[in-house]
Amino acid sequence: MKKTLLISMLIMALAASFAIGSAKAVDWPKMLVSVSGGHTSPGHIVPLAWTPKHQKDAGVTWRVIGAAATAERINWLKSGKAQFYYREWHSLGQDIEVGEGYEQDKSGQTRLRITIHGFPQWFGACVYADRGIKTIKDIKPGTTFVVPVAATTVVHFYNAFRRYLNMTEKELIMIGHASFPGAYRSFGQGQADLVNTSPDSPGTLRWKEGPHGLIVLNWPEDPEAEKRFAEYLPDVPFGIVKRGPKEFHGIRMPVNYWSATSLASLDAEVVYNIVKWIDQNYDNLKNLTIECQDMTLDNLREALDYAYTGVHDGTIRYLKEKGMWTSADDARQKYNVWLNDRYIEVYSAAMKEAKAKGWQIAPDQKEWVQFWRDYKKKSGLPRVRIMKDAEITAALKNIK
Repeated sequence: MKKTLLISMLIMALAASFAIGSAKAVDWPKMLVSVSGGHTSPGHIVPLAWTPKHQKDAGVTWRVIGAAATAERINWLKSGKAQFYYREWHSLGQDIEVGEGYEQDKSGQTRLRITIHGFPQWFGACVYADRGIKTIKDIKPGTTFVVPVAATTVVHFYNAFRRYLNMTEKELIMIGHASFPGAYRSFGQGQADLVNTSPDSPGTLRWKEGPHGLIVLNWPEDPEAEKRFAEYLPDVPFGIVKRGPKEFHGIRMPVNYWSATSLASLDAEVVYNIVKWIDQNYDNLKNLTIECQDMTLDNLREALDYAYTGVHDGTIRYLKEKGMWTSADDARQKYNVWLNDRYIEVYSAAMKEAKAKGWQIAPDQKEWVQFWRDYKKKSGLPRVRIMKDAEITAALKNIK
């Protein structure tokens, strides 16, 4: 009995030694860097929570950087100063498409890939319960919506929401603030009817416990309204809230998936081993932040059904090992990589022509911005948007 126990212990020790040795055997860079938005962004908070554990297990040094400006974050990635950029997929789509607010010299021209699985973030509009707005259909002309105008994604959301409601800018009135804190303070003080928020954000949790009560608005299925919504946010689907206060569970609203992205050229072995480690260590990570509980391969798998960006080779390798990659994913990957490359080609050509005219490449240069919009249309470039498998198959037939 003692001999059997001793042999079992030796086998376990050898197995553990082999596992640790395998992690150390990866040819890690001298340092791994993740860049994201400001320090309160979930794209900053989540890697700040899990990377110390990976650093300890794998013996690799991690650094998590918060950079407020989108162009600065993109440049960290392009220059090789960072390997990962944690972001929500709408901004990823905008970077590929070089959308509104992204029309600068450092945008586009980058082969981007989805790497480390992240988490869904539901977002919509909320209103104090004593404002007389109980459902989305109660919103009448003259309703005010406070927006941090420096946040391009939220400005896009305001316009998409307005179109969903079939309202003009004079009917759903935008109150602009320079920052998120300013916008949230304005709403908190009752200076606006509506604000864009997530059901589990600190602001939402605080407001719902206040004297006014809080309603997070449900978005009922409405194909025509959602078609208008997609004029501004064609890359954002709708989903059912599953996180945060239980009274908000089951609400239907737009959902934006967050994940780490990288350059396509990043070592696949590095990506593969990080994705594998997160999956295998989920139970030790899920309680680090409220978002970490959704940092699962299943959530990534669900998001991939509407992905409009290529997936990194290292991530694909692990998904295949787990039986979570299909022939439909191969087709989507082929189309998404082609679209990314095509935008790089067209945007580079547009910038070359613009510079020959002596124009500055910046979002505040109206002549250049209009030139780029017209150039996209003339080139016949498809928009970065959610596509069904059948649409992907049809589109691939027209790719030369």
